[in-house]
Amino acid sequence: MKAKETEKELLRRLKQGDREAFDAIYERWGGYVYNFTCKTLFNKSLAEDITQFCFMKLWERRKEIRPDENFAAYLYVIARNAVYKETRRLVTSANYIDFLTHASAIGLNSTQEDVNFSLLKSKMAQVIDRLPDSRRLIYLMSSERHMTNEEIARELNISPKTV
Repeated sequence: MKAKETEKELLRRLKQGDREAFDAIYERWGGYVYNFTCKTLFNKSLAEDITQFCFMKLWERRKEIRPDENFAAYLYVIARNAVYKETRRLVTSANYIDFLTHASAIGLNSTQEDVNFSLLKSKMAQVIDRLPDSRRLIYLMSSERHMTNEEIARELNISPKTV
C-alpha cells in the first residue's frame, strides 16, 4: 500500500478484489464500526461480531462500491442495519424466553397448546396459499429455505428491494 493512498484509490482497488486494499480499509474504518455498534448495543462481544459481519458484507459487495460516493455513509448503513437486525433478534429471543417462563409457571395444558398450534399452522397455510404466486415463492424461500433477501433476489433475478 502506498504511504498516502487516498480512500478513493483504496476503494477502486477493493472493487477489483485487492485484499491489501480491504485490509487497509479495515484498519481505517474497523474501529469506527466497532465503536458505533458497541455504543448502540452495550455489548463488546456483539460489537466484535457485527464489525466482522459488516466487513464481510463489504467484501461480498465490493463490486457494488462507488469510490466517488460517501463511503462512510455506505459503511454506516451496513452497520446500522446489522445493529437493527441484531436488536430485533435479541427482543424476539427475550420475548420468547418470557413466554416460556410464563407458560411453565402457569402450567399450560400441552393438549391445548397442540390444538392452538395446529389451528395457527392451518390458518398460516391458508393465508400463504392466498398470496400471489411471486410473493408466496419469496415467502417460502425466506421462511422455509432461510434465504436472505440478496440470495432470493439473485435466484429470482430481481432487485433485493423488490424482495
